[in-house]
Amino acid sequence: MSLDELALILCDMYEMDEWLPNPVFDKKEFTRVSNTLWAIGEFRNYVADHIFPQTKTSIKNLEAMVRSFIEKMDDFASMNQQNSSIFTTAKMVGENIQDLLYAME
Repeated sequence: MSLDELALILCDMYEMDEWLPNPVFDKKEFTRVSNTLWAIGEFRNYVADHIFPQTKTSIKNLEAMVRSFIEKMDDFASMNQQNSSIFTTAKMVGENIQDLLYAME
């Protein structure tokens, strides 16, 4: 799977239907959506960094990378309670991506 294909799949599955609510009226939902969009971008960057200089990888390699991403986000979430919510969200996004990759096998 190429990085472009991965980006399209992630956009279609997770980003397309997200919208940022007005933070004045719905701060909690704004934070959730913002953290989710950040996590998807971080995962794309994580994959790109790990396969560089290649631009393609297998589903099996993506599964290994998402497991590593989930572990890192879990570690980061436990380091500091003040900013753990962004990493907890990233861990959940990673778990969703992991489920998607398993379904694609």
